Order: sequence, then C-alpha cells, then structure tokens
Amino acid sequence: MDQSVADIRQRSAVALIGVFVLTGFAVRCLAAQGGLWTDEAWSLVYAQRAGDALGVLTRINHDNNHHLNSWWLQLVGPEAPPLLMRGLSIVTSSITIWVAARIGLRRDRLTGMITAALFALSPIMVVYGSEARGYAPMMLALMIMIGRIDIWLEDRTYPKPILLLALCALAGSLAHLTMLPAVAMLAIWACLAGARTDGPVKSAKLTIELLGPALAVSFLFLCIVFIIAIRSETGLQVGGYIPFMWPLFALAISNLLTFSTGIGYAWNLSGWMTLAIAAVGAAMLFTRWQMPTERKWFYAILILTMPVVVAVLGLGNSQYPRYYLPAAATILLLLAEWIGQYSTRHPLARIGAAGILTLLLGSALMQNYQLIVSQRGHPENAVNTIAKAAPAGADVTIAQARASAMLKVAAARQRYPLNIMLAKCGAARFHFIAGIARKNRLRVLPECDSSMRLVAFGDAEGPSGESWSLYLQQALPRRIVAVSSAPSRQ
Repeated sequence: MDQSVADIRQRSAVALIGVFVLTGFAVRCLAAQGGLWTDEAWSLVYAQRAGDALGVLTRINHDNNHHLNSWWLQLVGPEAPPLLMRGLSIVTSSITIWVAARIGLRRDRLTGMITAALFALSPIMVVYGSEARGYAPMMLALMIMIGRIDIWLEDRTYPKPILLLALCALAGSLAHLTMLPAVAMLAIWACLAGARTDGPVKSAKLTIELLGPALAVSFLFLCIVFIIAIRSETGLQVGGYIPFMWPLFALAISNLLTFSTGIGYAWNLSGWMTLAIAAVGAAMLFTRWQMPTERKWFYAILILTMPVVVAVLGLGNSQYPRYYLPAAATILLLLAEWIGQYSTRHPLARIGAAGILTLLLGSALMQNYQLIVSQRGHPENAVNTIAKAAPAGADVTIAQARASAMLKVAAARQRYPLNIMLAKCGAARFHFIAGIARKNRLRVLPECDSSMRLVAFGDAEGPSGESWSLYLQQALPRRIVAVSSAPSRQ
C-alpha cells in the first residue's frame, strides 16, 4: 500500500476516534444532569466537613471518601451546578475513550475505532463517567497503565515506564482504593505474559522492576488511609455492609455484563439468561479465536480475578458492579478486538461482526437514553415540590438517615430553608422515603394517622441513583407529579 494512502487512512481513523470521544463527552454531560443522589451527596457533605485539602486525608475516615473527587468538590463548592460537580468524572472518562482507542490502534485501525465507539457508549462507562465519585479517574489511570505495559511486553527494548506507572498507581489510588487490586492484577499479567519468552524467574524479576514501585505506592497509600482512620476518634466508617450471598453476587456479575454491553437491559433479559449468554460467548471466543498468549493472559486475569477472589473469599458488598469495573473495561477491549479481527475475514464473518457491533451500540444507546431520562432519580425535584407547596420553608421527616444528605444538598443549592428530621411520618407535613422502587411504591401511607399521600416521586435507572417518594399531609391532588420517571425495566 502506498505510504500516502496509509497516512490518510490513519488520519481518518484518528479523526473518527476524536468524533467518538466528543460523542462520549456529550452523552456523559447529558447523563450528568439532575441532583446528586445519596452517595454523591454524602461525598459533598464529607468534603465540606473536612474543611480543607489536608482534612480530606485526615478528617474523612469513611469508605465514601474518594480523595480526588473530594478535593474536586471542595474546589467547585457546594453551590456549583451538578454538571460541574461531576466535571472531574466527565473529563477523565472522556479521556479514557482516547486512551482505550490507542490500545485498540495497536491491533489495527478498525479495532481502534471500534474500541472508541464501545468505550464512548458503554452504559457502565457512561454511568460512572458522569457522577461525582472517584471511579472514572481511577479507570483513566488504569487504562494508561494497561497501554504502557502492553507496549513494553511487545517490545522489550522500549524503556520501562517505571515512573509513569508509579504515578498512575498513586493517582488511581487517590481516586479510589480499589486501584491496589487492579495494579496487582496488572503485575500478575505482566509476569505470566513474560514467562513464555523470559522464563518464570527472569519474568518475575522484570515485573518487580516494572511494577514494584507502583504496587508499593498503592499499598503505602492504602496503609496510610487505614492508619489515619483507625487512630481517629470515629475509627473507620463504612456506609453499609452486606455479607456475601450467592444470589447477590450473581446479580452483580449479571449487571456488570448487562451494563457493559447494554444487551441484557435493552432486551429485558433475566440475569441468569445474561450470564448464560456471556458464558457461551466467552467459550466461543477463547476456543475459536487465535490471539497472542500475552493478551490471553491479560483478558483472563483482568476479567476473572476479582469475581473469583470475591466468590472464593466470600467478601461482603459483592452485589455492586462498580467494584468490578476493571473487568468491564477489559470486556470492552476484548469485544473490540474480536469484532475488529472478524471484520477482516471472509464475508460471512464480516457480516456477523458488523451485526454484533450494531447490536452492541444500538442496545447501549437504548440503555443510555433510559439513564439520561431518569437522571438518577433527580432528588432535587423533591425539594422543588416542597418549595412550591411551602415557599417560606418546611419541615420534612425521613425514613432513613442516609437520605438526609440528598435533601440537605438540594436545599442548600436552592437556598431553601428545609428542616430535615429523622422520624416516622406524621411528625411533619412532608415525609420522604428513599430507595422504594416503582413496583413497591404506595400512593397512601396507611400507617400514618394523617393518611399522607404521594405527591411526587423519582425513579432511578441503572447501577447508581436513588428512587424516592415524597408524601404530603393533604388530600390527594387530582394529578400526581411524576418526577424523573423513566419507564421501569425491572
């Protein structure tokens, strides 16, 4: 092929990747609308209580303290628009699309473009790339590390990026503490991938040189966080802990697959059906597709290690798909490479690959639409409803203490005098209940003497957000106000 033609095609591929980056940025901005939900709101409350940057390290001894995100929230302030509060995640997640595409480009131009498209529209990347927490910056740091290690494994004459990997490990740990197991998985991958050519002993030595500082930095930061927390007056606090249960673990893995690709959600498949399809697909990929040994280790380790460790050790809080985000990113890289490779084979294979890519992107768009419409439940609309009924201020009771942050943050942004009390309904004119799904929502609370009636509600879609219901002591209005109520896909 003429060099000028190759250059034109390369520039065209890069330009299209840029379009996908901008598309992903736009989708994340749309998904970042609406008020802060429970975990985001508590992150803001803790950041403000900390007082200053040093306080984020020494005064927030809670597992909901994602340090980079806390510093960002301190910087923008409590009265900033939700879009700006989520700005760190939006920007870092959008950059991650470009970094992932560069990994794909190392395979070929088509794979790079497909990788960009999948990362731009994958619902799980959109969700965690558009909320005020630390998962998006952690994923950016991790993807940079993956790209650099991939280059070094292929070309050992390439200088070891020891300092860059250590800095990424530190930044990722500051973003979220689950960076440590992610770095450990990268070390296992590098060691096993290099053993084929260097032998196990030399490969282990090279891996220690390459990733030892990164592991040390990440582990040291984790130790510092725990030591400060243990020595504090409150000790280490957690938002909640649910013991390991197989049904919850299976639900998390199902949701991980569903929200990574969008297929299970868009077509309303059951969790077990999604797992079955994924198992069959994985078997076909690894038995019928020839790939370099280094990448076989990469895909197997990054996808399977965390779920297997959680299941074998029976770790608690296993029901949250966000703890398996490295696996989600790796699944997208795997799908992009598989589709890219089959798109260059015989006509039938190309048709099948194109059909699968269309299905993935179409399903992702459908799911992202639901996420955008629901706005994570948009709890600020509860305060809007209260303010319309009582412009001068009001008392509201809440059924769960954790719900107080949502209302407090929303009221502060609107400068509305709202007095929040943890009490049973009937003690105030308004009563707010968080976490009640549409199918379990009551129009009237029969246990209340005043027969409080539903006046507004919000329904969250996806792996983050908060459904809620607002009740008022008055006759039921002719028309109930439905707030952020995307069609239920339960």
